[in-house]
Amino acid sequence: MILTFFGLSQEYRVSLFTELHEIVTYGEGYTFTELYGMPIYLRKFIFNKIYERVQKQNKPKDLASQTEEYKGKGIKFQPPIPKANYTVPKKPGVK
Repeated sequence: MILTFFGLSQEYRVSLFTELHEIVTYGEGYTFTELYGMPIYLRKFIFNKIYERVQKQNKPKDLASQTEEYKGKGIKFQPPIPKANYTVPKKPGVK
């Protein structure tokens, strides 16, 4: 029996730490401690802005990888960071 009353669920923790890692890696200047204590709405806003920037940067790479010039050369490009796929659990009794 897994109790999550006094803590975060395993899925939420994995997605939270993944989001924090991606912001620290691609965010240029954020620390883990700053992000962990940051309000969730602000952290999500920052994450989504970084995601949009990485998507724009990778778009030319994706187009180039589809051309004949790059086929067969084994060139691999780093995929964009995924969007956060978790929701904040609601407190019991709150509508």
